[in-house]
Amino acid sequence: MFRNTTRTAVLALAAAAFVSGPALAQEQQPQQPPQIEVNDSQLDAFVDATVEIVDIREDYQSRAASVESPEEMGELETQANAEMIDAVEGAGLQVEEYNQIAQAAQQDPELDQQIVEMMTERQEQ
Repeated sequence: MFRNTTRTAVLALAAAAFVSGPALAQEQQPQQPPQIEVNDSQLDAFVDATVEIVDIREDYQSRAASVESPEEMGELETQANAEMIDAVEGAGLQVEEYNQIAQAAQQDPELDQQIVEMMTERQEQ
């Protein structure tokens, strides 16, 4: 039960981090992504970026509670998206690669489980 909830939360946060952003909405992702091979280095970078993205989203969600205008909200979303892009690129991935790995994890239960385990390990540290 805990792992299923964790997996859902991690993937939802990771996916939501990019789906909602105007900077990344420029490219439409296909409904059925092609199967990709994810090596250990990419997986490690994906988890690093996701941990950072979760922190960024939590920070900006708390800030959004005090936003008073749509313009302010737009600026806040732009800042959050820029930080999330920096997190992905700082981890050594391109945004497209990150999104492909997230989509692959949704399609591949073994990859999904591996990500959940890595996220759990890092959150316990």
